[in-house]
Amino acid sequence: MPKRRTDDVVHVVMTDHLIQRQKQAGDLLAPIPEVIESPAEYQSVIVPYYPARLADTPENALYTAAAQVRYRRNLTEGIPRLENLLERYHPAQAGFYAELGQAYGAAGNWSKAVPYFEEAARREATAYRLVQLGNALMESRQLPQAQEVLRRATAMAPDEPSAWAILGWVLWQLNNGAEARADLERAVALDPEVPEAQNNLANVAWGTGDQAAAIQHFREALRIQPGSPSGV
Repeated sequence: MPKRRTDDVVHVVMTDHLIQRQKQAGDLLAPIPEVIESPAEYQSVIVPYYPARLADTPENALYTAAAQVRYRRNLTEGIPRLENLLERYHPAQAGFYAELGQAYGAAGNWSKAVPYFEEAARREATAYRLVQLGNALMESRQLPQAQEVLRRATAMAPDEPSAWAILGWVLWQLNNGAEARADLERAVALDPEVPEAQNNLANVAWGTGDQAAAIQHFREALRIQPGSPSGV
């Protein structure tokens, strides 16, 4: 009875008990490439699972609207719904404003996202909210404003790697190579497992003439996330 690889678990070899008239062609033990299929993400209206109908309260309406835009599930209907609810109820929680900012960013409209991140940071004065705002300012090409906000974030939370990483990338775009590299190196030292920080540090190193360091950090980015878009 021949041995062959299984079709469903391609790294396993089994004994084939099926008796066939003719010997199967080819190498039955040859490696079979593993294909990983990602399930299709749900992209439509989000509705409560249980209870089927929520009580008609401002809080429930806000949470349901936020669910529409979370993970880009239903941006077309979710963005205007959440925006209208924020204008109507003015909730105290910063998260609702940040959710709308993320939704506008996901839709590619970072200039519309910025005011909502500003409101989130005003209502919740934390480094986390400042990092979100700084990133939105960077994405909308408001680089000097992004630099100012991110410096506040690093002063408030000096051990937060994302603040240093985004600040470093902003400084690189403002042609401040030396400080950009120092800040990105600090971000990588705080958390070496973030591929974007490794990749951005590699680009800065390459741009400042240190190709050996650039290659090292490009390799680290690929180690952490194979297939990441590393390169100058």
